[in-house]
Amino acid sequence: MRFYKIFRWKTFSSQTILIGHHDQFKIKYWWCFIPSLLASFGRNAFVALGYGNGLVQVIGQIVIDVLLTLLYIFLLPFNTKMGNVINIAIQVVRLISLCLLLTFAVQFNLDQILATGIGMALIVVQAIMTVLLAVLIMINACVGLINMTCGNRIKKKKAKKEKQKRQAEGRLSFDD
Repeated sequence: MRFYKIFRWKTFSSQTILIGHHDQFKIKYWWCFIPSLLASFGRNAFVALGYGNGLVQVIGQIVIDVLLTLLYIFLLPFNTKMGNVINIAIQVVRLISLCLLLTFAVQFNLDQILATGIGMALIVVQAIMTVLLAVLIMINACVGLINMTCGNRIKKKKAKKEKQKRQAEGRLSFDD
């Protein structure tokens, strides 16, 4: 696959955005896909290299996800507010899940009833967050669709009104 099929440039009013494999980043933060890829590699490395020690696996993943969450919160690298909200929500859900999974480490020797309760809490948290994430994604898709279909029409109406206003003021010839 060629570069221009994977990545393409779109220019909006004052911002150019790189659209590629990951979500849309502001051009200023084009490099933010690198920490995402490194975090994915780091999570998998902790799972593979920490085999047999659940505490190391989970704590390593928590540290990686805290760093990535802080990066997303402080930089807000995505081009839309909804993109930032969705990606930060994904990170927060991942952190909550990992904290609940931390209790299942063998080193804590939890009672079976307590472990079952925590497992049920994990299921409920995952279900609620999955529904919320699905709703956010649907809202984002609807907003994007509305902007694509109605946005151009609104821009044309504004341009037409501006042109009529300038014509009324006598600054624009009728040939334009």
